[in-house]
Amino acid sequence: MGHRRLLVGVVFALIVSSGCGGASPDSKDDRRAVEGFDPQMRSALEQTLEKQFENSGVPGVAATVLVNGRGEWSGARGMADVRSGREVTVQTPFAQGSITKLMVAALTLRLSERGALSLDDRLGRLVKRPPPGSSRLPLRRLLAQTGGLNDTPEATFKALFRRRGARWTVAQTLRGVRRVRAPGRFAYANANYLLLGQAIERAAGTSVADALHRELLNPLALDSIKLQPDERASREAAHGYAHPGGSETDVSDGSRYVPYTSVGRTAWTAGGVVASAQDMARFGQALFTGHVVTSQSLRAMVRFGEADFWDGYGLGVAQREIHGHRAWGHSGRIPGFASELWYLPDERMTIAVVVNDEEWPVEDTADELVYAAVEREPQ
Repeated sequence: MGHRRLLVGVVFALIVSSGCGGASPDSKDDRRAVEGFDPQMRSALEQTLEKQFENSGVPGVAATVLVNGRGEWSGARGMADVRSGREVTVQTPFAQGSITKLMVAALTLRLSERGALSLDDRLGRLVKRPPPGSSRLPLRRLLAQTGGLNDTPEATFKALFRRRGARWTVAQTLRGVRRVRAPGRFAYANANYLLLGQAIERAAGTSVADALHRELLNPLALDSIKLQPDERASREAAHGYAHPGGSETDVSDGSRYVPYTSVGRTAWTAGGVVASAQDMARFGQALFTGHVVTSQSLRAMVRFGEADFWDGYGLGVAQREIHGHRAWGHSGRIPGFASELWYLPDERMTIAVVVNDEEWPVEDTADELVYAAVEREPQ
């Protein structure tokens, strides 16, 4: 395992330096790339992660920070499985929740570049039974969360969470979804990305997981990232924890699905990715520095419109501000887990944080790690 991870790191470094897509909109000649990671910054990040972990009470946390192509810091604390005493490592996979949408958006843009589909394709051309009123929606509306669709009905969500071992299907979760308003206004819905998954399957002629690996992950040597239910998560994946009635509860059901069967089978292209913080940071860095999609596609992804709870939303990319610094990426929350993945374009810095506790405000941990890194960044 150690030799394999070393090889992955070397291959990733070669890809980032040579490129596998278009140039970044903010490409720079980083002459400090061989200088390595700043020791003071590494120490500040370690101390910050330790403090955040101690204050949080979460079972486990892992984080990775990549800065200016000069190096990578990763840290982990706590337990991946409290009952067995298995500890979190920097390679432990966690459920990533809605960060999945960022990857699915990048895949859609990549397939568009290859001519397998167009962002202007109508949903009805690629999905056999689109929700009522949605057949003429272009894919770009789904990517931008502006299609006017409602989301999976609340009763369905409650049933998914109540019957954890039930073998639900994506089609079941889409029942009751329909266009409820004119397209144009931001309305976040998992249904948008589940429908994109169905469109990708039709256009690619394969499972979404196969397309994801072929188009995005394999060239970056990030093959350990898994998309459920097309693939099963690693047996080393962390367990998720919730707090019903004020007590900590392991939500896993003994299956290979993360967090458990009913959600692991239906989150799919809206929230089904399971990966380590380290691999997600590497993916985010590669995407936003122009090594996954072309510069034209990347510019489209980060052309932001209004959003309800972020400063803006593009094509699968959210925008917010962290301590006065622009940040692009996505957050994720799924039963038992919370995650953050952000890229600071002005600093060329990527941060990924995951916890196996759905109630901890993991964005606070991400913000504190960004602050530690920015404060230690050599001027």
